Amino acid sequence: MTRRHGTPAVAPVTSRPTNVIAFVLGELTGVYQDFQFEGEKKVYAARERLTWCWSKEANLTVNGPVKFSVDKRERKLFVIDDKGKEHEMEIISKALRQ
Repeated sequence: MTRRHGTPAVAPVTSRPTNVIAFVLGELTGVYQDFQFEGEKKVYAARERLTWCWSKEANLTVNGPVKFSVDKRERKLFVIDDKGKEHEMEIISKALRQ
């Protein structure tokens, strides 16, 4: 994970990934995979867009530790999956932990 992404954190993935297929007027516009990450102070819901038919989704273990970091504006989340590959995701919601 490069330095530009901020300080990496290790936290569990708390929900199973959900596949979302988007259609507009009957045409396929995108395939997405949604994840939820628990940080020290916040919980993030993030979405990875699979851009090509050969794109591979993030290989993450549910309730397992994962390295991730959030950019300064809290719009993107960067994850290192179980195979060591970096994935960029869009943050779709965030909440404070209780």
